[in-house]
Amino acid sequence: IDFKRLFEILFDTVGDRIDDDQKIAVVDMDFFTGLSKVLDETSERTI
Repeated sequence: IDFKRLFEILFDTVGDRIDDDQKIAVVDMDFFTGLSKVLDETSERTI
């Protein structure tokens, strides 16, 4: 797994949405969305 790419996507996805008033669950969902994007990209490259 390309961890540099992983964190770039996660921070792109989550960083823009972090807000003091927001609930953690929303950020968690964004985290998993970003993670699944990375896994999709990685598996496409590997195969």
